[in-house]
Amino acid sequence: MKTSVIFGVVHMCIGLVMKAMNAQYFKKPMNLLHEFIPQITMLVAMFGYMDVLILIKWHTDYTGIESKAPSIITTMVNMFLGGPLPEGMQPLFWGQFYF
Repeated sequence: MKTSVIFGVVHMCIGLVMKAMNAQYFKKPMNLLHEFIPQITMLVAMFGYMDVLILIKWHTDYTGIESKAPSIITTMVNMFLGGPLPEGMQPLFWGQFYF
């Protein structure tokens, strides 16, 4: 499931790069400036960050503390709502709340 999310984000990035190449080829700088840049920024900011969280979670050993392993869904929701992690859950990496 998580691998398909990573492949989907990469696929969407490739599609946006192709859109930018079309805008450049057809000499439409407004499409490049007002469509491509905001779209790629939001995609990488939200879903790129989620992909980084997935990779960090894969490479972290939660042996013995499985119940305290952080949830990526909860982390993403709290990123938008600004709330703390639920009681007993640990952040995925040091400084996550400041990032």
